[in-house]
Amino acid sequence: MISQSQLDYFKEVGIWYTGVPAFDSSNHESCMRAFLAREEVYKHDFLQTKLNKLFEGYSYIGQDDSLNQGSYDNLYTYVLSDFFDRDRHPKEFQPIFREQETLVKAITDLEKSFLKVLDADLFAFYEEHVVHSLSANFYPPNDSNQVRLTPHPDGSLLTVFPFGMDEEFQFETPDGKWQTVEKTNEVVCFSGYLMERMTDIKALNHKVEKKGPQHERFSFAYFAIPHPDHHFQMKGEKVSSEDYFARYLSLFE
Repeated sequence: MISQSQLDYFKEVGIWYTGVPAFDSSNHESCMRAFLAREEVYKHDFLQTKLNKLFEGYSYIGQDDSLNQGSYDNLYTYVLSDFFDRDRHPKEFQPIFREQETLVKAITDLEKSFLKVLDADLFAFYEEHVVHSLSANFYPPNDSNQVRLTPHPDGSLLTVFPFGMDEEFQFETPDGKWQTVEKTNEVVCFSGYLMERMTDIKALNHKVEKKGPQHERFSFAYFAIPHPDHHFQMKGEKVSSEDYFARYLSLFE
């Protein structure tokens, strides 16, 4: 049951604390760790620029041609989706695909329950056009005070953290201040840029930052995004998924 206060907070701030207990992240963490332990030439066979399918694939620290992170972001990412051929991904991530059937269904059910209450038209759009993409992220330890992930909105309708969140995640409040999320063991959901383009709810601007020594950090975000090659209405304008993603990426030019 979604309360009116949860809805009001989401409309104002862009976050929904679901109250659903966080799932176990150990399988995702072991897959990401196994991939990152491989030799560079192997990992670079799966670069986002080589797979050449939206955000799919590997991005590394200092890379200047990644669509998934900035060259100053201090993390490694691997993106995989349920619309892309899983056999083109490395064997280290195949256990995640085997878990996806259950996990993505749980995420989908959660998102649908929320959208049914939030906006009937948005729910109908979700039913027809939305698929899911996973960004698996690893932040290596370091002793600097730098921002680990620079401020940005996600390109999703909704972003879900099924394994909870830790205290390094920060988001921008409506009055322009940065607020740190306390470590939580519940599923957390927030608004993305597609939500902003389809409603009056702002995308949540967020970053990862922590003062002092920084320990290794994993995070796994599931994005509800429009299926490639689909066409849909966005505030009365007919657009393609490719048009939408081009507009999203233009935010970072």
